[in-house]
Amino acid sequence: MAEPTDILKQRVRVLSPELGTTGLPTWGGVVADEFLRQLQGTQGIKIYREMRDNDAMIGALLNLIDLLIRQVTWRYDPADSSQTAGRACELAQSSLNQMAFTWRDTVSEILSFLVYGWSYFEICYQKRADGLIGWKKLAIRGQDTLSSWRFDDEGGIQAMVQVAPPTYKLVTLPIEKSLLFRTSLERNNPMGRSILRPAFRTWFFKRRIEEIEGIGIERDLTGIPVLTPPDGLDLWNANDADAVSKRAEAEKVVRNLRRDQHEGIVKPFGWELQLLTTGGRRQFDITQTLNRMDARIAMTSLAEFLLFGTQNVGSFALSSSKTHLFSVATGSYLDIIADIMTRHAVTRLMEANAIPIELSPKLVHGDIETVDMAELADVLFKLAGAGMPVFPDGGLQKHLFELMGLPQPEGD
Repeated sequence: MAEPTDILKQRVRVLSPELGTTGLPTWGGVVADEFLRQLQGTQGIKIYREMRDNDAMIGALLNLIDLLIRQVTWRYDPADSSQTAGRACELAQSSLNQMAFTWRDTVSEILSFLVYGWSYFEICYQKRADGLIGWKKLAIRGQDTLSSWRFDDEGGIQAMVQVAPPTYKLVTLPIEKSLLFRTSLERNNPMGRSILRPAFRTWFFKRRIEEIEGIGIERDLTGIPVLTPPDGLDLWNANDADAVSKRAEAEKVVRNLRRDQHEGIVKPFGWELQLLTTGGRRQFDITQTLNRMDARIAMTSLAEFLLFGTQNVGSFALSSSKTHLFSVATGSYLDIIADIMTRHAVTRLMEANAIPIELSPKLVHGDIETVDMAELADVLFKLAGAGMPVFPDGGLQKHLFELMGLPQPEGD
């Protein structure tokens, strides 16, 4: 029986190809979505690395995130209670444990997407002793080796093109054999958005102020050197070769005068040297300025609690609230890792071993924060007092023993 014409027309409209694109600006595979030129492409990658490695506040923030996530537990949950789903779960878990690098170290590499906005991994497989195919490793492809991206006509990401030492040859890494972790999927930008991006302007001025402060301290300790030539010698006479030479030597002397173990100067006859000192304090407090900038950098990642105790501000209650909010935000990064692993890495592993995709296990992470056992015990006590049947409950007891870090009791 022929279908009505209106239904056929509706199906044609629904199944029509994509007409538009994401609008992500690209030129020859190079993404140009960043409006600050110094943060575009590989130049931006270098700046984000400098921010990570040279700024104490940013370094402390990223180190804290890494250490918090390293202690999180991970597990695979089977798709259902069938034996096939159970074997699929065991395959994924054992493959994770048999990789060349531990899962915790791999997660630490994945977390580089926080600094650069993205991290790219090539999935490498190996044939196991039991005849199954497992993961050999998830090999990172450094952000600074990026040459370009390849997109399809609709803006979909097809591959990363890499130029890396020691061969420096163009290598195409197709997305079907890779994993792309991103903090943001705005307009399907493969480079995501660094969590350090909102802090860039503050960091830029902070770095300059610190440099000026260092120079100012050195000059205040040394004094401003003033070298006066003898009478009759016009250092500014450009037509006198001897005067030009002596002026260059004099400028070199005052530039290189330092207070260190080699300090001292030998004056030619007739020359006079004096040090001018600056009196009094400045009208602005540099320490207060730098503290304000540290606070703004910490604020961009919800990590203001790092400053509690260093500036005589912040109560315990506020600190507890801030640390909880930071833990919740950090947990979202774990969700990103778990989702990408489940949707792409695990499903491909199942396909390689001829296991139905619908039986793919799900990667699940534990909590970042430890539970306050006193508060938990108080909640359980109140629930039991209200008439809720708390015990006996095997599942609840098992969970409580895990939270307390105690071995599971034997028997039922």
